[in-house]
This record gives sequence, C-alpha cells and structure tokens, in this order.
Amino acid sequence: MPDGKRQVEAEDYGKNLRALVTRMKTTGARLNWATTTPIPDGELNPPRTFGKVPEYNAIAEKVMKENGVAIDDLNAAIIPRIAGLQSAKDMHFKAEGSAFLAKQVAASIEAALTVEK
Repeated sequence: MPDGKRQVEAEDYGKNLRALVTRMKTTGARLNWATTTPIPDGELNPPRTFGKVPEYNAIAEKVMKENGVAIDDLNAAIIPRIAGLQSAKDMHFKAEGSAFLAKQVAASIEAALTVEK
C-alpha cells in the first residue's frame, strides 16, 4: 500500500480466514484450501507489493488444520518448476504453468472426493 502497510496484516489474515471457514462450513460444502504460489522478488509488472508468501501460507495452514480443511499445496508443487512456468516480473503463470497448476487442483479435488466415498 502507498503508506507502507500491507493490505491485510498477518493477524487480520488469520482472523479473516477463521471467519470465512466457519461461515463456509455452515453450508455443508467440502472445503479444500490451496496454498498461495510464489511471488517473484523485486519489481513486478504491473507494480504491486505483497506480504511474504511463506508467512501467509503458514497462517492459513494452521487455520485449515485446526478446522479439518483439506490442503492442496500448490506452492510446493510449483517451486521445483517455477523458472519455466512463471512469467518474468509477474505473479501470474505462463499457459504451461496454469495448465500444470490446474492438473494439481484437479488431482487434489479428485483425491478429496475419493476419500469421501
């Protein structure tokens, strides 16, 4: 943010996630949370600033585990391949990166559905 603060401070992020999970669980839906993928260091195009992905993923992981929510670790899946799949100076992925992540998400959902049967 222009004032140097994060858009959502870490403490508020955890509170917000707890509230969202509690609310979504009332619907009876099966929840599956995906970790945030890496954001390149340095200037981004368009210009943006973020908190540290590992910090926010750790907060979210704790909340999800406390609430029995399945976790799809997209961050861990993409890191070994990130150099060829993420666009330069951008938090988004090339088409191949998006396809790779889509397969990971589909496999995670399929595994969750298989467990539920």
